[in-house]
Amino acid sequence: MRARLSHAFFLRHPGQLLLALIGIAAGMAVVTGVALLRGSLVQSLDAASDALAGPDAVTLRASDGPIAPGAYAALATRTGAPDLVPVLRIPVQVAGVQLEVVGVDPFGGVADGRSVGPAALAGLQWDGTGSPPALVGPETRALIGLEEPGPIDAVGPDGPVALTVIDGPVTGAVAALDRRLLMDIAAAQHAFGQPRAITELLAPAEAADWLQAHLPPGLVLSRAAEQRASARRLTAGLRANLTAMSLLALATGLFVVYSVLSFLMVQRRRTFGVLRAIGLTHRDLARMLIQEGLALGVLGSLLGLVAGTLLADRLLALVAGPVRSIYGQLALARTAPTLELYAVLFAIGALAAVAVTIPVAREALRVPPGRLLRDAPEARDRRPAWLTPLLAASGVIAVIVDSGLYAALAGLFLVLAGLASWLPALGFRVLAAGARRLGRGLAGRAIGLLVGSQRRLGPALSALSLALALAMGMGMMILGFRGAVDDWVQRLLRADLYVSAPERTLAPDDVAALEALDGVAAVSTVRSLRLIDGTRLTAYRLPREAWAGFEWLAGDAEAIRAGFERGRGVAISEPLARARSLAPGNDIELPFAGGVRRMTVLGVFRDYSSDAGFVAIDARQVADAVVDPGEVDSVGLYRASEVDPGALERSVQALAERRGFRWIGPDAIRDQSLSVFDRTFRISWAMALLVGGIALVALVSALLAHGLERARDYATLRALGLEPRRLFLLVVAQTLGLTAAAALLAVPTAALVHYALVLFVQPRAFGWTVPASLPPVEPILVVIPLALVLGALAGLVPAARIASRPPAASLRALR
Repeated sequence: MRARLSHAFFLRHPGQLLLALIGIAAGMAVVTGVALLRGSLVQSLDAASDALAGPDAVTLRASDGPIAPGAYAALATRTGAPDLVPVLRIPVQVAGVQLEVVGVDPFGGVADGRSVGPAALAGLQWDGTGSPPALVGPETRALIGLEEPGPIDAVGPDGPVALTVIDGPVTGAVAALDRRLLMDIAAAQHAFGQPRAITELLAPAEAADWLQAHLPPGLVLSRAAEQRASARRLTAGLRANLTAMSLLALATGLFVVYSVLSFLMVQRRRTFGVLRAIGLTHRDLARMLIQEGLALGVLGSLLGLVAGTLLADRLLALVAGPVRSIYGQLALARTAPTLELYAVLFAIGALAAVAVTIPVAREALRVPPGRLLRDAPEARDRRPAWLTPLLAASGVIAVIVDSGLYAALAGLFLVLAGLASWLPALGFRVLAAGARRLGRGLAGRAIGLLVGSQRRLGPALSALSLALALAMGMGMMILGFRGAVDDWVQRLLRADLYVSAPERTLAPDDVAALEALDGVAAVSTVRSLRLIDGTRLTAYRLPREAWAGFEWLAGDAEAIRAGFERGRGVAISEPLARARSLAPGNDIELPFAGGVRRMTVLGVFRDYSSDAGFVAIDARQVADAVVDPGEVDSVGLYRASEVDPGALERSVQALAERRGFRWIGPDAIRDQSLSVFDRTFRISWAMALLVGGIALVALVSALLAHGLERARDYATLRALGLEPRRLFLLVVAQTLGLTAAAALLAVPTAALVHYALVLFVQPRAFGWTVPASLPPVEPILVVIPLALVLGALAGLVPAARIASRPPAASLRALR
């Protein structure tokens, strides 16, 4: 009987059923999308290596660039040497999509029996005529808009290269070929002008011990588990922030479910009274409501899993570029769901829906037997007064006691949870004050009716306030951080021009030629290395003018410069200092090829280029640590004061055309840096919009419940002569009033979110700090007007429904 009652009721009210399903499905969709994205960010690092050499493969890389062909030959010809697969990786763009050419030896023994085997590689051999062939997975082919195999232009470091996409048995290698073009390494070396270049060597897992014992100088061995752990560390901050946003979206979706279930409970109060009168027990009624919540949770979670799978690919498209730019990883073309992950997410959604059903069931159980009226007096708020300070204090304690990232996120959530339980009371005080100021007119009466439904409308007001606060707080953090990055880039770039060479280093004679140009007063050089333990080392040759570009967070600037140039120590970036708990005066061990060297930390400088951090060292101190000590990655040119900037540019351009250089000015570097920054935070804006959209659904469902609960009040107004059009405007005014109150409460909450993100979450997630400043006001100026417009639009549905309801039925209800 209980099942038939529930089924019949929901069939009569499909709109409320749809709202409840939208709430749980939307929240679950965001959680599912982020969960799939998190896994993709880790899996993408070594997808090609897994396919070529197995999931436990080991990788050999040079610590200072490509592997020398001689080193590969010497290792491969040693007695007992395992099968090695030489690999060449080249970043390219095809149809505006960032891809990677992976050149392999088609006859490499390691590929046998793997997901990319001889059958898939047989067609990659090139006879030197026509365009070199490339194997592309179906997902990547769809990504670049290539319907059938055929010619493509891959824009590499030296310009476009014509390739021919061929058919091949790639069904078992889809992940390996996501955003990748598989080629014969010899063909790739020739086509892209990198003869004999080798990026890495792959070997089977069982060869790790032999390779470690016979490792040539300058090569670094890393196991698959170490690479995955590195990917997890690199993306830990991004993944944690996305997880926090997704959980907030789920919480907001549960507000929707609670609001809808409350609405349904109000509609059925009369039915519950009759059922109780004819013998339905407390237990049976509670079981019926819990079963309804479980059914909603099951169906909504299933819908959310489907929507989340589609959403994950959209989110992946948003982060693909930034992940490549910042972390050096190539994101997969499509996420890879698993049944285990789906099962966990499904259970979370179903149980969460049941959890929000419990307070609704408790309210239904308080309906006395025989109660026949639809509207009832507002129940007293039974929430304990100590709940808000307890949650807030717990959040603060969590941040103080534990210095980890998840403690900071948990602390922020606890504080926001405390605010969520306190915001409705404060919001209705604001509404009551507004009603008094508006007087006895239509707007004043509309707001006054809201004040009498605090318990019903409180969850929606809280959800909308937190959603708006999140959107504004995230916007404040992003814009504040963007301003800090802009200042940092402008401070750092002291040279007039920067010169490099595509896919190669600059030799000493290149540097000398640049230094000899007319009008060049000084030059700076940079060489980036990766040591055996993974530490990033940057070797600088800096003139006095360049030192003004460093912002020192610890240490004396002049003392640091003097010690640095005399080889007495090194400087480290803020993320590295935070990760290793280092300060000026501490020692750091650097494993050079010639042995471990202990050096003193002279100072800590601000840096936003990498959340892994790096060590800055004078170039003369690493001459014995690299294969070609005189080579550098880039050169900065400082113009003499009397020289015209245009004349220097013309001189550099003439030399660049002869030697194949690439040059760029500081303004262009700044624009590129900010462009990468903006792409990186597109996903944060998207997540904030998703949470705000879910909160608006909660507002609609709460207003529908309020309209039904106050049906007698509205019917009385109609009976006293209020026209349907005026009643429609009254309900829209109520929506605007609720949205305005939520927006007003959201402003200080947004400032709290901003400072929490800047002072605690960002430093713990990425290792850097942002100079303290007042929050930007632009998010407030954008979000609040937009919220008011959307709030008014959200009120159109309940307003139309309430205004069209005949008043007679409500006036006939018995007390």
